[in-house]
Amino acid sequence: MLSVGELSGAFGIQVWGGDVIGDLPLTFEARSAIAHFDKRALKLARLRTGKSGQPKDLEVVVPGAGGSKGQLVVPLDKLPEFSQLDARDMALHGAIKDAVATKPAEPFLMRKIRIDVDSRHALTDEARAAAQPEAKADEIDRFQVRISFIALLTRECGICLGD
Repeated sequence: MLSVGELSGAFGIQVWGGDVIGDLPLTFEARSAIAHFDKRALKLARLRTGKSGQPKDLEVVVPGAGGSKGQLVVPLDKLPEFSQLDARDMALHGAIKDAVATKPAEPFLMRKIRIDVDSRHALTDEARAAAQPEAKADEIDRFQVRISFIALLTRECGICLGD
């Protein structure tokens, strides 16, 4: 039986605290957020902040582009020039650009954008119909989280004030 250290050395992965981390960067900014494009070449694409560090300056990282082992990095603004996007992916691209103008790209925002785009711009009626319940469930989940935070803050304030 091989030890964790031997396994990590043999496979070139990092082990920290007994958990396998692999080659994942340690910060969220370095890990990025999944983009949710439908085009096969962009399925695994991720968004990350560009070299300037500004939230509006996003790059699309496409792993294994063209069958390579590396990754291709394309500025978000130039993505339509790099790859022909269908109507749904163009709507997603536009929604991402609009959203990151005011907020940083993070997984929850990307999920909300994908659900909104799928419910309005999916390529088939079946896909649009399938996205409707997910959009409603997401809206309910967000409402419940807000209510939970309000309840928690109210409780903490009451405790602090001696109620």
